[in-house]
Amino acid sequence: SMGGFGAMRLGIKHSHMFRAISSVAGGPFQETFTDVAEKNESLQIKIFKEVFSNDMDYFVEQSPRNIVQLYGPQVAPTFKIRQIIGTKDFSFGHNRDFHEYLISKDIAIRYYE
Repeated sequence: SMGGFGAMRLGIKHSHMFRAISSVAGGPFQETFTDVAEKNESLQIKIFKEVFSNDMDYFVEQSPRNIVQLYGPQVAPTFKIRQIIGTKDFSFGHNRDFHEYLISKDIAIRYYE
């Protein structure tokens, strides 16, 4: 999941250096870390503490959503983004929401459930 988070964050931020990125069951993609997936709340609390130092501002700054806001307009139409998520994965809803967010920002994506 964190690999998909990193792929989206770094790939979109540095889209001039890559031709494509892929995220499989990636995340966290939610807007804030207060919106946790019920099925895996304890893991998300641990990730928030260990990766983001329980700092919501830092999470928001590093989040792929923020990166899209800052760097999305620079993403070339030829840049390929693939996102894959299982419908029973605990992060399914957050992945679907992030996909819709990318579409709302006119960023082309191949999305598979």
